[in-house]
Amino acid sequence: QLVSKVIASGIEVEIRNSRSVGIVNVDPDLVEQSIVHMAINAADAMEGQGRLVISTGSCELSRAERRRLQAHLPEAERHDGAFAVLSVQDTGCGMSDEVRERIFEPFFSTKGRHVNAGLGLATVYGIMQQHRGWIVVDTALGKGTTFHLYLPALPTSTATGGEEAAE
Repeated sequence: QLVSKVIASGIEVEIRNSRSVGIVNVDPDLVEQSIVHMAINAADAMEGQGRLVISTGSCELSRAERRRLQAHLPEAERHDGAFAVLSVQDTGCGMSDEVRERIFEPFFSTKGRHVNAGLGLATVYGIMQQHRGWIVVDTALGKGTTFHLYLPALPTSTATGGEEAAE
């Protein structure tokens, strides 16, 4: 409902919730803020017309893939188990490799100087770091963009389902 309020009415929003996400220890307000920032960027890329799909799922990664994707974390903080994945996909214009390399820089924007402060994706990046997660971006010019946010899932034997845990 929140996403629908911040984007144009010409954009169809679809939510796909997987039952097999597991339990993750996150600040739900920060995750919501991340979704809103990505939805706003997606809406801009679609110029008010298109499809936005927000989905959840889970994945197991190989040891090599976990090591590569968590290289930004100290060894002791790396997660060896399953991950919950939050994906935000749009049918927008996509990005060039040059733009994709800079999207998480504070104040970087492809829009006019006064249109946007360029902090949305930098904020999402910071939120993911706070949660020991990371972001993978799949994009191609003219084909849209998908952001995949990976969050460490708690082992089911230690998951408490407390206030800070979200399914």
